[in-house]
Amino acid sequence: MARRIWRGEPNRDRGFSLVELLIVVIVLGVLACIAVPIFLSQRAKAEDAQTQNDVVVMGRELSAYWTEYASAPTILLVDSFKPGERTWHLLPPGVSSVTAGNFYDTLVAGVSEHVAVNNSGASDQTLWAAKLISKSDWCFWAYNPRGKQGGFWVTSATSAAGAEGSSANKCA
Repeated sequence: MARRIWRGEPNRDRGFSLVELLIVVIVLGVLACIAVPIFLSQRAKAEDAQTQNDVVVMGRELSAYWTEYASAPTILLVDSFKPGERTWHLLPPGVSSVTAGNFYDTLVAGVSEHVAVNNSGASDQTLWAAKLISKSDWCFWAYNPRGKQGGFWVTSATSAAGAEGSSANKCA
């Protein structure tokens, strides 16, 4: 018996069987099926949070704008000079476009990557997403096609963004 212990058991060097490997692959597949949808859901929630933050920032800027000017601003979503950077701009009366000279004077804030203000999701300089009638009656709206909530809006009566389950512009 001591000889057998000293030499080791000869049948121990075989490795894993095919059944054992299949069980491991199936268990990993089940875990992946559970984890992937949860991950994708969290990503959509993060996109919604970015959009809601962008809308709230624009709402604050619009409130401040109405205290300085008596007319409605032009709101532009501009692809900045740096690749991948986008910014909101409020143009005062008499200003029709964003230039290098007035870029920082009209700048409101940076815009999250996928936020859009029209149903096609375009990101050019001609975007409009507000009903700007008066100091006490305005609404700003944006949405994120990668989010779950659809659109978010802020109005003159509220300081926080409301959510809607569709991408329809609630300010139109």
